[in-house]
Amino acid sequence: MKKQKKADLPISGRPNLYDYLKILALITMLIDHIGYYLFPEVLVLRLIGRIAFPTFLFLVGFNGSFRWRRELFWRGIGIRAFTSFVAWYFSFGSFGANILIAILLARGLIHFLLETKNKILWYVSFLLLLLSHSLMLNFLDYGALSFFFVLRGWKASKDKQGFFLGIPVMIWLSLQNIQVFGFGRVNGNWTQYCILIACFLILILLFRILTKKNYTLSWKGWWNKIILRISQHALLFYGVHIVLLVILGLSKFGRL
Repeated sequence: MKKQKKADLPISGRPNLYDYLKILALITMLIDHIGYYLFPEVLVLRLIGRIAFPTFLFLVGFNGSFRWRRELFWRGIGIRAFTSFVAWYFSFGSFGANILIAILLARGLIHFLLETKNKILWYVSFLLLLLSHSLMLNFLDYGALSFFFVLRGWKASKDKQGFFLGIPVMIWLSLQNIQVFGFGRVNGNWTQYCILIACFLILILLFRILTKKNYTLSWKGWWNKIILRISQHALLFYGVHIVLLVILGLSKFGRL
């Protein structure tokens, strides 16, 4: 297997498409978690949140760096411990592993496969992930989809000319992403379902643009600094917003 080239990453001081896609993921994730912790009856908030997961995981793969990150590990474990304690003690939230754990595992698997340089292991790993998806849903949010989206992002950065061949795969993954939490037909509301599919198609188009060139989307003044700061501190944003929303949710539903 040829040595992988590192993807075109954000340039310091100049936000680009990669940064803005990460901001999109953070905003839709925030909307999703507001729905989960504060307004579980408002399904549309959770549906909007379906956009966050594939965006995050695709960018992780597209980044092309799968080295061990201690900060990612400890924050993932810390947030998992916090949410598990809240779920156990207050009966609020979920015991499922958070997206940071999913990212950590996906990065670890791809790093291992790249180091072994054994094509058979790639096929075996893909088959095992596919077969174990339903089982993995019991302890890992999104199950094997975490690995598949990262693999697709990595493949897109490595083989930019073959992106269109992977579009059916991306569409299939996106549909699975909707259904993984039982949002299949959106309680019979096909209009919302079709709008969400259209959003995924737009997202795939943005991924295509990213694979061709990581365009600079720079504005003068304070806006650039805000976008870059949020993009660079996404891990901090994730941890802080989870803690705040859990506390607000416990307070709202009288669990404190």
